[in-house]
Amino acid sequence: MAMEKIYATISADVVDSTSLSAEDTIKLKESLEGFFPVMRSLCAEAWGRVVRGDSVECVISDVSKSLRIGLLLKCYVRSLELSSASKIFRRRGVRVAIGIGALRIADEQVGIIDGDAIYASGRELDTLSGSDSVTLSMVSDVPGVKGYAALCDVLGFVVDGATNKQSEVLYYLLQGYSQKRISQVLGLEPPTVNQHAAALGWGAIQRALVKFESETF
Repeated sequence: MAMEKIYATISADVVDSTSLSAEDTIKLKESLEGFFPVMRSLCAEAWGRVVRGDSVECVISDVSKSLRIGLLLKCYVRSLELSSASKIFRRRGVRVAIGIGALRIADEQVGIIDGDAIYASGRELDTLSGSDSVTLSMVSDVPGVKGYAALCDVLGFVVDGATNKQSEVLYYLLQGYSQKRISQVLGLEPPTVNQHAAALGWGAIQRALVKFESETF
């Protein structure tokens, strides 16, 4: 009997998006659309869609990349330059719920995502919407995944506490950029990039990602 394929899904919504001006609301939607090519650079078969202008749903065929992509999305949204953004938006950016499980339908052409994984991430996002502190979560009935739920809480807390510049550095580190290349992209001296990475605890974040990405789900 063939084993059921396991997917990761992301359900995410931008924090306090209703505070944005009409101009920034349009810019937000366009910017969220711009995240999907970045995501596909980590997982070629991943795809996503913007819902209601301020929410995102993604399908990630390579489950091992889901945690990295969830962190990447948080850094991406925090880096957006929206002049009307509130303080809570600048601090939290986006709530991200990762669901891991089976999907009955994952059809990019018709835009349908249906099955256990998306139901799980959607329900978890509803839970996060009522939380003042947790902005990154993972939920699944798949063996081995539950142990990473607490790790997601911690990593979300780290990103939310990062400065804008630290968040930008992390955004590129998550994509595999060297610190030398990051210094060139951001126009910073290499020691400054190193200081930002160290302040974030990049070494610990990297070890956590390597451990998750070595799992077989």
